Amino acid sequence: MKLIFLYGPPATGKLTVAKELEKITGYKLLHNHLVRDIIDVVIDKNSPIFSPVKNKMYLHLLTLAAKAKTPGIIFTFYYNHPRSEKFVKQLIRSVRSHGGKVYFVRIFCEEGELFKRVTNESRKKFKKIITKKYLKSIYNRENFYFRIPYVKNLDIDNTKISPKKAAQMIAKYCKIKK
Repeated sequence: MKLIFLYGPPATGKLTVAKELEKITGYKLLHNHLVRDIIDVVIDKNSPIFSPVKNKMYLHLLTLAAKAKTPGIIFTFYYNHPRSEKFVKQLIRSVRSHGGKVYFVRIFCEEGELFKRVTNESRKKFKKIITKKYLKSIYNRENFYFRIPYVKNLDIDNTKISPKKAAQMIAKYCKIKK
């Protein structure tokens, strides 16, 4: 299995790029809000157990996909250093132990563009951050732009490129031909 791990700050367009990549590759898309929204039904997202439960579900689903020899999965993730380290390392071990490979792609854009994108109407569907004020408050306490240091990364600044172009770059990087 090829696992394409797209990560970056909120509102950079991870899901939009992932949807384009899904069209190009035929891979299945597991975006972070699918799991987050299910958990939010039974556990408040501000609860201290929310993130650990979410990460266990991600790990379980992606491990099952690797065991099932799913050709490829596109996974969007909000990476926060150092809080996400344990999960990322477990995921790498699990996918590799089942013969898979993880490709890390960091998507980012200029801050001004981020604050424009955060108010996009499409973000409401999955209860994403939708206000500049809330995004700014998170930026004051989180490290969104941190690059996962111990893996090879493809870095894509999508400030001025289309989601389709970004997806094409990722497919080329991962050596995927449909």
